[in-house]
Amino acid sequence: MRKHLPIESLRTFVSVIETGSFTRAGRVVGRSQSAVSLQIQRLESLCGASLLMRDSRAPILTRQGEILLDTAHEILALNDTCFEVMGDPYLSGSIRVGIPNDFATSILPQVLGRFAQAHPNVNLEVTCDLSATLGGHFESSDLDVMIGIRTERTTARPLKTWSEPVVWVAGANQSSENRSPLPLVVYPEGCRYRAAILRALDAANIPSRIAFSSSSLSGLQMAVKSGLGIMALSRSTVPEGLHPLPQSVQLPELGVVNIDLFARTDPPNAPAEQLARFVRQALDELAEQSDGADQGRIRA
Repeated sequence: MRKHLPIESLRTFVSVIETGSFTRAGRVVGRSQSAVSLQIQRLESLCGASLLMRDSRAPILTRQGEILLDTAHEILALNDTCFEVMGDPYLSGSIRVGIPNDFATSILPQVLGRFAQAHPNVNLEVTCDLSATLGGHFESSDLDVMIGIRTERTTARPLKTWSEPVVWVAGANQSSENRSPLPLVVYPEGCRYRAAILRALDAANIPSRIAFSSSSLSGLQMAVKSGLGIMALSRSTVPEGLHPLPQSVQLPELGVVNIDLFARTDPPNAPAEQLARFVRQALDELAEQSDGADQGRIRA
């Protein structure tokens, strides 16, 4: 039986060597450090050989890794050339895209960047806001493509839905979760996370207070890093410098959120339809990367 080298794993492998770090490679390919590590492990299993030396702090190639690296460069070059030749050079127009604030620093910017490179004649107009606000814009035809967390107000039918666990998030070496009342860092009213954590804490009879509220993701991140309180995010959007609290912490579970992809098809909009396919493929691949591993990433 013939074996097949997965393109995405090869791209991740090359990025690890080029950046000298699993974490930095994750930023390049839009994956978490743990997902990058899992891709390399699966690639080694497929090749039947160790590709990186395990006793080194920086990624150093084994002899088999050197052979694969040369081959990977050739395969990726051919792959990219193929899509450049087959791509639609005449696709043009403008797409109004909406993404939630907390997804603005995760995989979606990389996906949008790759789409922009593949279709340079398409103008992207990206809006970041609360999912509830974006949903209103989509309903009123002010957005062509939207990725958002489902709310009760959403009436449009999504093209695809993924589920994602919500986790408590704190800064490094912080113990905000041990304070009483529990200090919270939250988005303004209307945020899915804010409503979920207040409900969960009330049901668990855990006193809390709003220590910091802002519509700015960077402001919320700095507040948590500074130890003003803890916040809740979908697991795949936890930014660098913050970390999910372990399950051993005596805080209620927050369940999951549904992440929906919407695209306007009336009137027909070829660039928007192509972008929707692009995003769907990227999130499907991310879901496949988490299959069989408890990484808490987006799942279809």
